[in-house]
Amino acid sequence: MENLLGDQPALIVIDSITTLYRVDSVGPREALIHNRELNRQLAYLADLAARYNVTIILTGQVHSHPEGGFWTTEPVADRTLQHWAKLVLRLRQTKEMDVREAKLEKLHGRDMEDGPRALFRIDETSIRDT
Repeated sequence: MENLLGDQPALIVIDSITTLYRVDSVGPREALIHNRELNRQLAYLADLAARYNVTIILTGQVHSHPEGGFWTTEPVADRTLQHWAKLVLRLRQTKEMDVREAKLEKLHGRDMEDGPRALFRIDETSIRDT
């Protein structure tokens, strides 16, 4: 990647950074290896962002599990991604089928417990405020 980056602003988008992290039915040893590799990759990307004029956007997978009679959705490797990220924008479904919520959770490396939120809809032609 370093050979492709120069003085010009650049954008790197990785969808999804946690694809290889989430492997079904792995034992503790394999999970440790995956966690170490994810941290290594995130450290490399953080170094690129610090040395070059590059913005890096990462998405992460989510998984669902039953909790209290309902299914909840949680990010995969959330603590690892939170640690390395300078900005976290979490996108969630709402109770309304076609409405999503975007919430700023981290900005400039600082957690934002009461960060701003926005509701929006995605349709065939655009993204719209609700």
